[in-house]
Amino acid sequence: TEGNDTTAVLDNLKRLSGVWYSQRRYGLAGYYAEKVAEIEKTATAWSIAGTSYGTGVKLLPEGSEREFCVGRAARAFEKAISIEPDATIHRVNLAALYADAPPKDDVMKGIKMLLELNKKEPNNTVVINLLGQLAIKTGQYDKAIARLEESYKIDPKNPQTPCLLSMAYEGAGQHEKAHELAEKCRN
Repeated sequence: TEGNDTTAVLDNLKRLSGVWYSQRRYGLAGYYAEKVAEIEKTATAWSIAGTSYGTGVKLLPEGSEREFCVGRAARAFEKAISIEPDATIHRVNLAALYADAPPKDDVMKGIKMLLELNKKEPNNTVVINLLGQLAIKTGQYDKAIARLEESYKIDPKNPQTPCLLSMAYEGAGQHEKAHELAEKCRN
């Protein structure tokens, strides 16, 4: 991972990140992805680092490695935003991180960020679907259904939306509608 051949160094860092990711050591995978981002200096590379750490946030139990991943993921997504301030996806990723691991001083930070993004881009189905998914997670099935139906109208070809809608309708006890959407989800 050292030397004058930048291409070889990057290839090795990416390989190391991939190996650690496959071993479910997300802190190490993110660390090596972050090293790639420091060299490449692109929003995409920083976003990959953030996503690598972010997987650890989603899958690791509470503890020091998860907390390490939270801080590093946030920093990586913020770097991606600083490079591409108009790219919504980096802000969505940061908001999703904060929804999964809310800061103790602002437990609604991720939700507030998503709601703000939804105001700016009301037809962004990625944002709407994430808000719907979070509503399902918190048992707010009617709110989830309303959001996801809106998303489905905007983009009926989005493969994620009928799957999420099926879960929302199931949670709301509307089993027939859930089954109908589950069929679309399989296709």
